Amino acid sequence: KTNAERGADKDMANYVERLTKALMETGDFSEEEARAFVEELVRELMGRGVEGEDGGDAGGTRASLPKVETVVGVWNSITSGKSNVEGGRYNMSIAEAIRWALAATRTWRPLIRRALRLLKAEPSDDLVGLGIKYFEELYEYLKEEVGGVEPWRYISSIAIAAAALAKVEKLGVPLNFVKFELRVSGFEKVYEALRLEKFISKVKVSKAQN
Repeated sequence: KTNAERGADKDMANYVERLTKALMETGDFSEEEARAFVEELVRELMGRGVEGEDGGDAGGTRASLPKVETVVGVWNSITSGKSNVEGGRYNMSIAEAIRWALAATRTWRPLIRRALRLLKAEPSDDLVGLGIKYFEELYEYLKEEVGGVEPWRYISSIAIAAAALAKVEKLGVPLNFVKFELRVSGFEKVYEALRLEKFISKVKVSKAQN
């Protein structure tokens, strides 16, 4: 390799390390989760040609990448449950790359942790585990039974719905209370957008049969 190529590789490795650390500092990721996700995300950003609007970060002979702070800011925005219209104000290209990388690596746990905090629930291991179970069921339901839906594009909403389902189940009340839980938390749109009424009916039938 030339000196320039070695320098670019070093810059890239440094970028991955800094972004991994920054995501861990959000409290949503373990080191293992952050590292696997970041490696896929960087590939996705480069493949899409997403560059930093302010000159980027990892330079060298490769295309510059968005600053670490920018990527973390987009993560925080898309996991807030707010769209750009509602004040998210995030870079759509980076947001799409994040969503795709999460789906490609099946990195659901950080999403559920964040969603539970939005619903004022402590993200304990058992509650996160239950949230992941509901997330995967809802993800597959949307992919297989709802025409024209690409679930990876809605993973933030799916996480919020799954967290609400987990929280309600842990409280020992009927799953129909999910609609109320989402409404009081300011996420009523999630209920309609993901057609949760039909999904909850399906879950209830499944539980009754088991």
